Amino acid sequence: RWGRHYIDPKSYTTPKNKRGEELGVDVFQAYSVEFNVGRPQPQGSPKLMLTVDLTAKIIRTKSLLVSLCQSRNPNTCRFTEAEQREAKRRWIGETVISKLDKKCHAIHDLIFDQSAETLMVGDLGITHAEYYIERKKCRLEYPRAAPMIAVLGRNKKMIHL
Repeated sequence: RWGRHYIDPKSYTTPKNKRGEELGVDVFQAYSVEFNVGRPQPQGSPKLMLTVDLTAKIIRTKSLLVSLCQSRNPNTCRFTEAEQREAKRRWIGETVISKLDKKCHAIHDLIFDQSAETLMVGDLGITHAEYYIERKKCRLEYPRAAPMIAVLGRNKKMIHL
């Protein structure tokens, strides 16, 4: 079950671009089913009706960081000015899902001169990498990777992923 839809988690497709590279998403067939009471004909008597809708559900399988680095090592990848401008044009305003808490966030900015090991968390006096280890009990996969993703958190306060 996925929201109001039913899916078969084993049956999905992974689309590819013109060069045969995976797009970083899996596409599932999803069905929604509803029972309603209605009149099939205006003057007819009410009948029980079944409505089945087929839709697609898409889940991203590649992280934003992996997409930005394009097969380069995220911990050592550095971006040119042109790559930074293109990434900001492409990704600011897009929605990402946090791997840790599965919350959705709209990207507000990409900060290319900081990583989780260098960006401090507000007035806590620790870096984001240390924050994730101490508070979230999670070691980041790419602590030295830039960019940091700026999103709006509670009370419209900027947070970094």
